[in-house]
Amino acid sequence: MNTTETITQQALNRYNRLFNNAHYTGIAERFAADLWADRESVRVADAMNLVLCGI
Repeated sequence: MNTTETITQQALNRYNRLFNNAHYTGIAERFAADLWADRESVRVADAMNLVLCGI
């Protein structure tokens, strides 16, 4: 495994260890309600991507 693969694998391992689906779902549902949008809408998905990226 080269350095890039190692770093990528470490990042994925950390993400999987820290990801909390209940929190993610709760935040997404709140965004959907605040945006008056369907939970599966593009606007909610975009907002959740910003949350996951830490922006």
